[in-house]
Formats: sequence, structure tokens, C-alpha cells
Amino acid sequence: MRGRVLEITPPGVTPSFHTAVMKCGELTVGVLGHMHLPFIAIAEVPTGGVVFIDSCNDLEEALRASGALRFLTRDELETPIGLIDTSELDKAERSEIGSWKPANLGELLFNYWD
Repeated sequence: MRGRVLEITPPGVTPSFHTAVMKCGELTVGVLGHMHLPFIAIAEVPTGGVVFIDSCNDLEEALRASGALRFLTRDELETPIGLIDTSELDKAERSEIGSWKPANLGELLFNYWD
């Protein structure tokens, strides 16, 4: 894969994820890495919200091949929150879901909540 890292931003209070802005062919995308869990995803370059994409096949293949992290597809990230088993989350995490009302798995994992 021919790609180039343009910028890396660590997580903070917000967002809840690492971001590596990369050039992927003609596209500039964000590779998002969850702060605590071994999940990664590809999104449009974040600008206060996250829009997940599946349009950079070489990058997706390279991320899957790493083996250390679980690459989540746009379809997986768009799984409605009501279909996700949240029983193993602690009380505070369930409270955040109640407060912020994420619509799907992607919003739950990669967010700008404070």
C-alpha cells in the first residue's frame, strides 16, 4: 500500500480515540484507534463528528494484516445500539449511553463525549 501519514492526534478528554490522518490514493482519511480497546476504523477526517467509510481497500487490507488490532467495517460500526450486548459495561458506561444516546456501535466507541 502506498500511503502517507500526515498527522497523528492522541486521544484526550475528547475525542475518545487516537487519529492518524493518512493520504490513501486521492483520499485523505482518518484511521481511528480506540483509547482502551483494540479496535480501529477508517473515517472521513474528523471535524467534530465521525463518518465511517469503507473506501480505501489497500489501507483496510494493511490494517487487517497487522493482527494486533480488530478492524471494524462501516457495516459493523453502524450496528444499532439496541442490537449490542452492553451487559458487561459498568454502571458509569451504561449511564453515558443513557445520557449521550449513541445510535450505533461506532458512536459508542468513537465519540467526542466529555
